[in-house]
Amino acid sequence: MIKKEYKFSLNRIIFFTTLICFIIKQISVYSVLPEVVSKYGLINKGMELLILGLFFWYICISKYSIRRIVVILIILLTSLISLSSKNKDIFFIGLLLYMSVNVKSKDIIKISMVTLGFTVLSIVSLSFMNIIPNYVYDNILANGNIAKANSLGFDYYSYVPIYTLFFTCMYLYIRGKKCSYIEICILILLAIVVNSFCHKELAFGLNIFTVILYIILSKFNIFKFRSYIWKLVSKVIIPSCFIIIVFCSYNYDKFLALDNILGGRLYYGYTTFNNYSLTLFGQNIEMIGTSTFTKNPNLEYFYIDSGYLQTLFLRGIILTAIIVIGYSIISYKSIKDKEIELFIWVIITAGYNILGSTLIDIWYNPIFFIGFKYIANWRGTFNILGTRYRVVYKKVIE
Repeated sequence: MIKKEYKFSLNRIIFFTTLICFIIKQISVYSVLPEVVSKYGLINKGMELLILGLFFWYICISKYSIRRIVVILIILLTSLISLSSKNKDIFFIGLLLYMSVNVKSKDIIKISMVTLGFTVLSIVSLSFMNIIPNYVYDNILANGNIAKANSLGFDYYSYVPIYTLFFTCMYLYIRGKKCSYIEICILILLAIVVNSFCHKELAFGLNIFTVILYIILSKFNIFKFRSYIWKLVSKVIIPSCFIIIVFCSYNYDKFLALDNILGGRLYYGYTTFNNYSLTLFGQNIEMIGTSTFTKNPNLEYFYIDSGYLQTLFLRGIILTAIIVIGYSIISYKSIKDKEIELFIWVIITAGYNILGSTLIDIWYNPIFFIGFKYIANWRGTFNILGTRYRVVYKKVIE
C-alpha cells in the first residue's frame, strides 16, 4: 500500500536540475578543482552552457501570465546589472529566481542543503586523499595568536566554515521544532571539527550562536512573537544593519577603535566611498582579497568585506533596494507566521553581512529564494495623492 506519493512536474524537475548544476558550479569554482581539472575553466563554462540550455527548455514549456512578465522584467534588470558589474553570477541567479516562483520554499531549501553538503564533502574528501591540494597557511586569531589553517580543497580563504554555518541554518529551518537535541549536538560537533581545521572565528561563533538562538527561541519558546515589538524589530533589522555599516564606513575616522577590532573593514569601506560613486546598475570594482594577496604579497590588499557595501557598489542601488525589501519581507513574514527558525536565519544573515558577504549567494545561502517569492506574489494597499488603491494579497505556495 502506498503511504506517501510524490508528484513532480517537468517544470520542477528542470528547475531542481538547474539549481543543482548552479550550486555544483559555484562551489567547484571557489575550490581548487578548476586548477586541477582544467586551467581553462572547463567546469565553469560547461555548467554555464548546461544551465542556459535548461532555462530555455523551461521557458519553452512554461505558461505565461502578467505576473510572469513582471518577473521577466526583473530578470532583464539582473542582466543589466551583470553587464555593468561584469559578473555573470548575477545573471544566472536571476534565471533561477524566475524559475523558482511556483516551487515550494522548503523543497528549494532541501535540494540546496543536500547538494551543498554533498558537493563540499566531496571536495574536502578529495583534499584528504591528496587528489587536490589542501593549502595550509597562517591565520591570525582575534587574540593575536597564529593558527595553522587548512583550506580543505578550497582556496587560501576556505569557504567550508561559511558553508557549515548556512548548512546549519538550512537544517534547522527544514526540521523546525522537531529537531532533537542529538541533532543539535551533531551540528555543534560539526562546527567544532570544521573550525579546528580552518580557524574562521566569525563563522564558527555565528554557528554556535545560531544553535543557541534556536534552543532559546524555538525549543524553549520564551518569547511571544506576535507582539508589536517583534513585528517592528522584524521590519527594521535588515535596514538597520545596512544603515549602520554604511554610516560607520563613511565616517570611518570617528570609529577608529571599532575599525581595529574589525580588522580594518571600515577603512576599506571608507576607501570605497572615496574612490567610487554609486550607480543604478552596479559597476566592476577590482578587488584583491585574502587568497590573491596570499599568493602575491606585492599587490595592495583591497576588499569590500561587507555584503551590504558590496551589493550597493557592485550591484547598484536598484538591486540593493530589492534585496533589502526582500529580506525585510522574509523577516516580517517569519514573525507573522511564527516561523522562528526562518527568523533566526534572517538574524544570522543580517549579522554576517556586516563583516562578510552572502546576501545573494543563493548557492549556499538560499534564503533569498523565499524573499523573491514574496516579492513576486506580493499584493498590498497604497494611497497615492488621496486616491486609495487596494490589491488583494496572494499567498505564496508553501
